[in-house]
Amino acid sequence: SALEQEIGQLKAENLRLQQAQVENVFLRQQLQIQRDQPWRLLGAEVTVRPPDAGRRVMTIARGSADGVTVGMAVIGQDPGGPAALVGVVESVGGHTAEVLLITDVSSQVSARVIHAGQAGLGLAQGQWQRGSRLSLGHVDRSTQIAPGDSVVSAGLTGSLNIALDLAAVPATIPIGSVELVTSSGQEQTAELRPFVDPDQVRYVWVILNQDD
Repeated sequence: SALEQEIGQLKAENLRLQQAQVENVFLRQQLQIQRDQPWRLLGAEVTVRPPDAGRRVMTIARGSADGVTVGMAVIGQDPGGPAALVGVVESVGGHTAEVLLITDVSSQVSARVIHAGQAGLGLAQGQWQRGSRLSLGHVDRSTQIAPGDSVVSAGLTGSLNIALDLAAVPATIPIGSVELVTSSGQEQTAELRPFVDPDQVRYVWVILNQDD
């Protein structure tokens, strides 16, 4: 009937308005991030979230047609928290891309731990099975590090000769905070809680300008 048709049109219009409202929220977030950081960002909806078990990979609704390439850093943001690394583009199609999450066991990103204004180098590796955590390894024993310290990307991943080309991860992207520190021999290892849980994000930004 004409009434049912009108109701259908109103529902569709309502859905469009809701989507526009959500997009506006993310656009405002993006503008705020770009004010604080020298990044050129491309917003992307998460279309396929990682399964409950197995590799931590998600699909986003942006691809090579939008300028996305393998190795680009992908960030997310929780309310009240910093824009932070959630993964790295692993493969690209025309209009979609697969993102390897930082919590996957195969994910490795060079990182700096900031303690009382001093920075020490390490390698952040995924520890998804330990509650979406990361492990910061290869930290020199002499480096000052303590729970609560912030960890950011170091921008050196490309020189580490890791199989997946992660050379496009720029420096100073927030990653997470130190929860626990253990020492063994000449090295220390820290357990990190990511600032943004990659398994929970529904909208992300790809960093298009790479300086690593």
